[in-house]
Amino acid sequence: SYTPDFKVYFSDDHIEYHEVKGYDYPKGKTARKRFAKYYPHLKLILIDEEFFKALKRQGIDSLIENWE
Repeated sequence: SYTPDFKVYFSDDHIEYHEVKGYDYPKGKTARKRFAKYYPHLKLILIDEEFFKALKRQGIDSLIENWE
């Protein structure tokens, strides 16, 4: 069975699920597709290399000490 890495609660009472991936194996992609199919009302955020590249382009890396 699949369980995302984090269940994130927000102050406005909505919930997101976050999945952190260093490398995305085919099995993980399949699991996320199933999650989307069976739980379309839940939001799953993929935090991967592209996510971190986007943060770097926005300059966020300068705000975080020891950013890799």
